[in-house]
Amino acid sequence: MTSGELTLKKLKTLLNHLHDGVFSIEDGLVVYANQALATLIDYPLDEILQQPFTRFVFEGDLEKVVSYYQARLQGENVPNEYEFRMRSKQ
Repeated sequence: MTSGELTLKKLKTLLNHLHDGVFSIEDGLVVYANQALATLIDYPLDEILQQPFTRFVFEGDLEKVVSYYQARLQGENVPNEYEFRMRSKQ
């Protein structure tokens, strides 16, 4: 195992033990989510991964979240942290 792989493994272990929901997006799809997020929004992890992140954003917050996402991809300065609501499965 390379040092980069070991670092990634340690990071995933840490994220999986947080009580806060954490996810990562690539090309508009959720490529990583921790169990806390799955529990918070009442979805199994396999129904979150490889899905468009917009599927899980509350409709009233969708415009802001998509705007920040697109601006970040274009290298614009957007907040590193912000709150938004997510849709639960129910």
